[in-house]
Amino acid sequence: MLPPGIELAGYPGQHEVSWEGRLEAGSNLLVLPIRALAGSGGDIVTRIQHTEREKTFIVRMEVSAGQHPPPPPSDAAPTLM
Repeated sequence: MLPPGIELAGYPGQHEVSWEGRLEAGSNLLVLPIRALAGSGGDIVTRIQHTEREKTFIVRMEVSAGQHPPPPPSDAAPTLM
């Protein structure tokens, strides 16, 4: 879940995004390009579920005016590697 003013590139206006996928055994990297559009940030909550187990990650994001990197290309989407 994303706080107001924060979005996932490729999913404009959505505060909650979910999908299912298969992962290979071993290390997996999930890239989530986050964009700060307005506001001061907040908590980004990520839940990962596998069989009957669930793990929740909470990351505090702070946004300062004038320190935003350029937005990613409009066709950018989350990638699972």
